[in-house]
Amino acid sequence: MASTLTLSMQAAWADTQANNQASNQANNQDDEQVIRKSLSQTMASLPIDTLTPTPVKGIYQITSQGQVAYVTADGNYLFAGNLLDLKNQVNLTEQVKNKERLAVLKTVPASHKVVYAAEGAKKATLTILTDPTCPYCEKLHREIPALQKAGIEVQTILTPRAGAGSPGFVESSQIMCGKQQQADIDTAMARKPLTGAACQDAM
Repeated sequence: MASTLTLSMQAAWADTQANNQASNQANNQDDEQVIRKSLSQTMASLPIDTLTPTPVKGIYQITSQGQVAYVTADGNYLFAGNLLDLKNQVNLTEQVKNKERLAVLKTVPASHKVVYAAEGAKKATLTILTDPTCPYCEKLHREIPALQKAGIEVQTILTPRAGAGSPGFVESSQIMCGKQQQADIDTAMARKPLTGAACQDAM
């Protein structure tokens, strides 16, 4: 009798959970329709890449061209900032941004990276956006040999801060147009002149 009662209670609990989940999904879909309709009228120029519920009831997360924002279920209030899970000490917004950044990095072709291989078994990969005219980048670049010895592969992506035509752009294109990219970036980071020609296609 006791075992039969236990099984019945477990089955009832499972049914309740399934019903609650189905109800929540239906409510979320309804909210998403309301939000999209509202934003299409009030912020028609805002492209919505993703729209998902957050752990906070009535608050939804929007990602738009790499940016993260939040909107109420009625679509009347939109705000930006960090959503913090205080109980678990987690920045939920930063987690989303990190995923977005990783997705963007995966689109960068191997031909646009200068790779410093790890010594021995590779334990991790570090991707650095760098500029040969940036003093802080130069300082970080000097740490690469130590990172390699620690088993870390370093992938550098030249990203001139001042854009096309800037000294950083010219030096970066000289590096990427050359046949010895690693040696050239080391030369540039040591503030020594590069002798190779620049080319637009490499950037």
